[in-house]
Formats: sequence, C-alpha cells, structure tokens
Amino acid sequence: MAKSTKWRAPPESYASSGKVAHRSGYTVEQILNLGQTGRLLARKFRGKWLMDERSLAAFVANRETRPKRGRPAQRRKSSSREKGES
Repeated sequence: MAKSTKWRAPPESYASSGKVAHRSGYTVEQILNLGQTGRLLARKFRGKWLMDERSLAAFVANRETRPKRGRPAQRRKSSSREKGES
C-alpha cells in the first residue's frame, strides 16, 4: 500500500503565500502563480497555498544572476546645460 503524502502539520520551511510575498517583495498573485506553475515548491494545505521559502530564495538568486531581457540601457550624452556651462 502506498504511503500517504498528506501533512498533519506543514514543515518549518513552508510559509503562507502572503508571508512569502511580503518578505520577498513579490505580490501574492505572483507568488501563487510561481507556485502553481511549479517554479516554486508549493502545496495546498487546508485550503491555503504554502510556499517553500528555500525554493523562493533559490529562485530569487537565480533570477538576479540572469541577464535582463530587452535592449540594454544606453547612457545619455551629457550636454553643456547639464554640466552647468552656458
């Protein structure tokens, strides 16, 4: 017979989506989306989504090391007005 995967209590590393969103700077909707798409470890417990904070830390660290998408920002040429010359 297969072992049950139901929790009696969530592990310490799991927190509610609201707490994880508050600590990370993401919105609750973004956190839920990351959990439901499998980019974060998440489980539903008693009707609430719980996220693994360690997987969020790994996700954020990975996201910061990737190059940003889109055209690179260009530095503006400074004009004589900006330098204080007349």
